[in-house]
Amino acid sequence: MSKKAGRRVRRNSAPLLLVSALMILVLGMAIYTRTRFAPPEETQIRIERIDVQEARALIDQGRAILVDVRGQEYYAQKHALGALWFDEADVAGSLSQLPSDKLLIFY
Repeated sequence: MSKKAGRRVRRNSAPLLLVSALMILVLGMAIYTRTRFAPPEETQIRIERIDVQEARALIDQGRAILVDVRGQEYYAQKHALGALWFDEADVAGSLSQLPSDKLLIFY
């Protein structure tokens, strides 16, 4: 009886071992992909809320650029002095056009 029970355990454990191996493989691939294709630490995007006074100070110091992402008709009507306009839907595609050594202030 113990031999039969032992065989049953081995037969039933094969699918469990296969599923476990596949899960480990998928997890390993996810970790590899995440670390391989993650941007370098210095290009990580950090988003913070700042007030108007802090934004003005950063712009006056030449450390930041103001980017208007409202509709183009609103930008044409009135916008902050020196602000650049980018379509909100294409901001990610437009980032390469902006200097990487400046902070970007979006409104």
